[in-house]
Amino acid sequence: MDAFPGPPGDCGTCGACNGDAWWDANLELWRSKCTKMFANAQGEMKRKSPHESFSAGAPMGWHSLSVIPAKSDRCGWAKTLRNKRQLELAKQGVKAVALKKTDALKALISLNKEHQQEVEATKKRRVTTVKLIQPTIENFRRNKKGQKLIAQELSRLLTDQSRWFPLKPMASMDGTKVRFSHQGQVKEISKSELCAKASSFFSCYFGDIRNKLNYGAKVHGWLTEVKKGMEVDMSDAKLNSLIGEIANFKAPELQGFEESLGESD
Repeated sequence: MDAFPGPPGDCGTCGACNGDAWWDANLELWRSKCTKMFANAQGEMKRKSPHESFSAGAPMGWHSLSVIPAKSDRCGWAKTLRNKRQLELAKQGVKAVALKKTDALKALISLNKEHQQEVEATKKRRVTTVKLIQPTIENFRRNKKGQKLIAQELSRLLTDQSRWFPLKPMASMDGTKVRFSHQGQVKEISKSELCAKASSFFSCYFGDIRNKLNYGAKVHGWLTEVKKGMEVDMSDAKLNSLIGEIANFKAPELQGFEESLGESD
């Protein structure tokens, strides 16, 4: 290990103070991280700076980077690092020893991997925006879009129920199970199964309706009444009844049943 290098001074990227230098035995490099804190997604100054300075040893100067060079730039960066190190050794009267390219590249790859892990962790913390389907009458159809819309609105009703009736939520804490009362007994069904059966339930329940707008109006009206029951009447009985009917619904075994019902304008 080389002698302890001089202090890196201020961060070469943002100008903030650098922390104390420390020797990374795996990379065989001196490292010093920027101490500046940045705002996170919630606006709190808790996100650590990705800026870091590197040195192969004293008295070579520090190199400040906000990110590790891209793969196409690593060879050039590693070559510059080796040349500067050899020059400093020569000035000290020490025979320059060629550093292996593989060692320098491994060090840079390892540093780049750390940065990528920080980036991935930040992405996971970001809120993913989901594109919602507008719950209009014409969108409640016997097709894939209509199936997604019914599942979307059913999930929304369960979320509303948990918010308006926090002491007796139907959905479990992790959102994977739904509890409901049926004939005096408390039963449970997975949310995924409930949403999967909902579209077939409505198709069968309104099986005699072929006109797509009339069908959409019926489904839309039912779901609206359920929401009104919670919002206006302060009762989740209609939602409990709907979930019970869907949960106990036995889907027809004939393949393509919904398509056989057909639609007309």
